[in-house]
Amino acid sequence: MKKILLAFAFCFAALSAFSSYAAEPRQAPTEQERARTVYIFHQPIVMLQAKFGLTTPEERVLRIRNTLRNFTEADVREPLSIVPVTRYNQQGRLIVMNGKPVMLLTEGDLDEGDDLTLDQAAQRVLARMEAQRMALRDQYD
Repeated sequence: MKKILLAFAFCFAALSAFSSYAAEPRQAPTEQERARTVYIFHQPIVMLQAKFGLTTPEERVLRIRNTLRNFTEADVREPLSIVPVTRYNQQGRLIVMNGKPVMLLTEGDLDEGDDLTLDQAAQRVLARMEAQRMALRDQYD
């Protein structure tokens, strides 16, 4: 019964998280858009659009992917959080897990057509990442 409830809760969280995207992955992405999109367990999380310092969106995605691979089971047990930061004179939201940085979302990553603030976009990205983190944590249990 507990597993059924967990599965139902996960499906509900995933549906609500993926029903609306922020700095949004595209429905039918091009190769370039795919290269700029962070995926966790084949689920699109966010499409990065901003060059940050000398780092392209594609390079940022590769760094995030490598960061995610280095997390331990102990890290995955801790919830994600958002920390407001300013880097290179840009406002950003740093998503951290167990005190370790996962990714940085900046104002330049936002799509003007979405009409979202940086905080709203960061909350949506956090919800998608948290759904994947909880699914992985449940696999460890």
